[in-house]
Amino acid sequence: MKVTNRILLYFILIIGYVLYTYIFFMVGPLLPFKAVFWNAFLFFSLFDCIVAFLFLKSIPIVTIPVGMVMAWLSLMLAFKFSDFYYPPSDAYGIQTTIIANIVFSILCWETAYQIKEKVTHKSI
Repeated sequence: MKVTNRILLYFILIIGYVLYTYIFFMVGPLLPFKAVFWNAFLFFSLFDCIVAFLFLKSIPIVTIPVGMVMAWLSLMLAFKFSDFYYPPSDAYGIQTTIIANIVFSILCWETAYQIKEKVTHKSI
């Protein structure tokens, strides 16, 4: 995939994560767990699994764990970064967490894409 196509895809992913976060805040109280991390993990792992099917184009036994690991890793790092309060007006660290989740998710997707490219070119 060309670099320009990947940049466009990542821009679409950023918009998707922002919209999905907005939906999460609306639907979050209806989800079964009271802990925010587990609700966010379930919600974003579903989104990441859908994106993994479209982005990696691999078998489901690979894409589902990859999507879940990416959601877990990016959420763990985002919650760790929420203590930094990136914008000074962010009193609770919510904007910092959302931005960090998007950035770490994009980094995870690029890493997964690079690994997929290395594996597929070695097997040929």
